[in-house]
Amino acid sequence: MGDVEQAGISFSYHSDMPMAPADPLFLMWCGVNRQTVSGRVAGAHQRVSRAGALRAVTLDAAHSLKMANFTILDDNPVNCPPLHIRDIGVWGTVHEGRMLPVVAPPSPTPSPTRRPSPHRRSPRHHSSRRQSSRHLA
Repeated sequence: MGDVEQAGISFSYHSDMPMAPADPLFLMWCGVNRQTVSGRVAGAHQRVSRAGALRAVTLDAAHSLKMANFTILDDNPVNCPPLHIRDIGVWGTVHEGRMLPVVAPPSPTPSPTRRPSPHRRSPRHHSSRRQSSRHLA
């Protein structure tokens, strides 16, 4: 993609969910770093600039997808270390003109320990009681 960017051709990084994860910062990270899972850099000369990768996941992707909703990030992917791009958190989104902050899911609460009801007797007590009442009758 470095050659495409240098030629001034518009390009986009986007995902067609659910076939691939919708993770634009990871796509940006891949374009900027071109690092394989083993850590090897594949085609360093094809790396794209941070600004080009950011355009590819924002303006150019929106243009190709015909959408104008966008994400608000916790950090600036142009100024952070290149290897940290994929770790940037999401503050929220702007959807149809409304700012929607990401709300952290509630932490799981431990379930209370169940105590047996004082009004309920075990089957053993129940049968013993029945036998006792038979004896009394």
